[in-house]
Amino acid sequence: MRSLHVACLPFPSPQGTQGVLRAMLDGLAGEGHDAHLLTYDYGADCADGADCANADAPRAWTLHRSPSPRGLRPRTLRSGPSWSKLALDARMVAEARRLARALEPAVVIAHNVEAALVARAAGLDAVYYAHTRFDVELPTYRQRFGRALHPLGAALDRAAAGASRVVAITPSLAAHLEATLERSVATLLPPWSLDARGSTKERAPFHTTLPAAASPTMSDDVRDDAALPAAPSPTMSDDAAERSAARASLSLPRDRPVALYAGNLDGYQGWEHAGAAAARAGFTWLVATESDPTPLRAFPHVRARLATEADRRRAHAACDVALVPRRAPGGLPIKLLDALARDVPVVAMHRALAGLAPDGVEVCQGDDSAALADGLRRALARPPRGGRAWVARHLDARTFARRVEALGNAPAP
Repeated sequence: MRSLHVACLPFPSPQGTQGVLRAMLDGLAGEGHDAHLLTYDYGADCADGADCANADAPRAWTLHRSPSPRGLRPRTLRSGPSWSKLALDARMVAEARRLARALEPAVVIAHNVEAALVARAAGLDAVYYAHTRFDVELPTYRQRFGRALHPLGAALDRAAAGASRVVAITPSLAAHLEATLERSVATLLPPWSLDARGSTKERAPFHTTLPAAASPTMSDDVRDDAALPAAPSPTMSDDAAERSAARASLSLPRDRPVALYAGNLDGYQGWEHAGAAAARAGFTWLVATESDPTPLRAFPHVRARLATEADRRRAHAACDVALVPRRAPGGLPIKLLDALARDVPVVAMHRALAGLAPDGVEVCQGDDSAALADGLRRALARPPRGGRAWVARHLDARTFARRVEALGNAPAP
């Protein structure tokens, strides 16, 4: 089946949405689908330090780039609204209409709010695939204007959801849209591959007693260029050897537990709670990000790159626990899936799970740093397990492909 996916974002980019799109398209192509993706034409020039080495490498699906009007290409890959994106979206309308006529896809899927509005403006009968709640995410980009931006975001949510068919990436987002729109909205979980994602199930537990008020090391250096040292003793398990090598390459202390935050530093993440929780619980805070690190200076941390799969694997191998906070509800944190797929124990805020109940997670009942710190202590004493098996059961490509096929075969209501 041929499908056209429209997404208003640069490619590649540090945004979590891109990771989900890659997984979806890889999964569809792996199941024999002729999948096409339309995005902006900027991103391949490695702006903002994004990993662009394989931006145009051969893939089993086809990438189409919408040309940018002269002088309006954004200077950053960061997410969030901008005036230049309005011009890019206007160009995307014409490009989406042209591609749909040329490809004659069985289904057009518009990912997130902007793409849904582009598809509607292009006159396409597209499926709106909601990835987030714009009513709560939009105000996080301009917090001084939060009261004014909330109703604007809600209006955009309703406009995007005016498509004939609507699906949501998480159960909580589906429930919200159902209540808002007074119509049925199905949950469509993305596929998430376990290939090339190392399991850490054999890593040795951390037994050192935590100091009462330890201070993690502070580092503004990104240590991705440091070569991994030779593997430790051959008598060690492969996982333990990788963990030791990863910590050495990042100059992480061997005698302290490490909590990882892997993702961008946008306002909807609530990453500040993770930093405060790590300090409160006596953990070294490892931050793997491609965002501007300036806001991190207020928190003791060690910083690492997050541009490549090798970066992601090293960061997860080095940590004891992955932290998943969340300020704006609705979306599906990619950092959650990435950690679970590697069997890294996760400490997450309840709203970050978005209505899911995955194994391998210590769920915090509160939504502040104190609750996250308590979760860190519990997870260190008794690491939650089973995340990798849960991902394999619930996020497989075959199920996702069949659901997309059903969307293509279903007549528009």
